[in-house]
Amino acid sequence: MTTIATWLVSAAAAALLVARAGVPGAGVVGAAAEPANWALDRIDQRHLPLDGRPFEPGGTGVGIEIYVIDSGVRIAHPAFGGRAEPIGDFFGGPLPPDAAPADVSDCASPDGHGTLNASLAAGSPFGVASAARVRVLRAAGGPTCDGTPEATRRAVEWITAHGRTPAVVNLSFRFADAALNRSIHASTAAGFLYTLSAGSAGDVTKYWGPTLPGETLIVAGVDDRDVATRSDYGAALSLFAPAVSVTGAGLRDGGKGWTPARDQSGDSYAAPLVAGVAALYLERHPRATPREVREAILAAATTGVVKNPGQSPNRLLHVVR
Repeated sequence: MTTIATWLVSAAAAALLVARAGVPGAGVVGAAAEPANWALDRIDQRHLPLDGRPFEPGGTGVGIEIYVIDSGVRIAHPAFGGRAEPIGDFFGGPLPPDAAPADVSDCASPDGHGTLNASLAAGSPFGVASAARVRVLRAAGGPTCDGTPEATRRAVEWITAHGRTPAVVNLSFRFADAALNRSIHASTAAGFLYTLSAGSAGDVTKYWGPTLPGETLIVAGVDDRDVATRSDYGAALSLFAPAVSVTGAGLRDGGKGWTPARDQSGDSYAAPLVAGVAALYLERHPRATPREVREAILAAATTGVVKNPGQSPNRLLHVVR
C-alpha cells in the first residue's frame, strides 16, 4: 500500500530544494507578463536562466482526453473551466459498466495531490494543455487516502475497455506490482500512452519492471536550477521535468486556485507536465501511436542540461514544436 505522502520529497529535503527554487509569478498567478508556474517557463526554453516570457506551447490540447488516475480531482475547480469529468471511484471495487459516476473528490487533504496533477497537465493558467479534457479516476481512499495497486489496476482496465482515444493517461502512483504492469501493457497496446511518476524512490525498474520503459514515459523531477531530485533512477528512466516548488490548483482557500508552492515538490508533479505535452502532440497528430508520441517527446527534449542525472538519460522535457 502506498500513501500520497510517499510521493513527496521529505520535509527536510523539500525545505532545502524550495530554498533554492524561486517561483516566477507565484505572487501574480495568471499575470500576462510571465507564466503562472515556473515549470511552464522552463519547458518552452532550452537553457537557463528563465526568461519570464509567456508560455508558448503551440497548441491547447483541444479534442484530447487526459485520464488522471490519482487521489481524485476537485472537478469544479475554476482551473478546469468545466473540462474535468468524473469516471468513478475504483478504490471500493470494480466499476459496473452502467454505474453512474461515483464521487471523485480529491481525498488528499489539505493540498490535493490529484487536483494539482490534473492542473499541471491541463489546468489554466498552471498547466500545459489548457483545453484538453480531464477524465478523473480515483484510485485512493480511506482515512489516509491510500492508493492500492488493485484499485489502480481496475482504473487502468476501465480505460482499456471504455476509454476514448486520442488520449494520454497520467499515473503518479507507483507500485511494484506485476499485474498492474501487465494491465498497463495491454492498455498501451489499445492505444493509450502512459506517463508515469518515477516516485522519488530510486531505480525505476524495481517497481515499474524492466519492460514498461520501452512503451511508457517514466518521469523524474528537477528544480529550477536543473538539479534532479535524485540521481539513482537508472538507465530506464525516460526523462526529467520540473517538479520542485511548482504551482497549481489545490484544495486550500475554498478552491480558489491557490496551492502554496512550498508544499508542491516531488516526482509526482513531473509526470503530468509530460502528459500535457503529449496532449499537445496528439492535437496535431491524432492518429499517432503511443510509441510515436513517446519518440517525439524524447526527440524534442533538451539534452545535457540536468546537472546530476546519474545513469539516466540526460533529457529535460521541452514542448514539441
